[in-house]
Amino acid sequence: MNKHKSQLGILHTFREGEDELHTNPVSKEQSLIECEKQLVRQQQILKIMALSFHKFLGKSYRNLLQNSE
Repeated sequence: MNKHKSQLGILHTFREGEDELHTNPVSKEQSLIECEKQLVRQQQILKIMALSFHKFLGKSYRNLLQNSE
């Protein structure tokens, strides 16, 4: 592990190869793009789950109304 001390005196440790992400703007940008893609995928999954749950609640509510009549 490499150690790096910031201007604030905070000690950071980086695994080998991580230094490039902090010093190479292209690598950092690529890393951010990958993170954004992952967040978009997670957001899509959450939307699907929310729509499925909403549909389930609608069916349950209709069943309750039919059973109470």
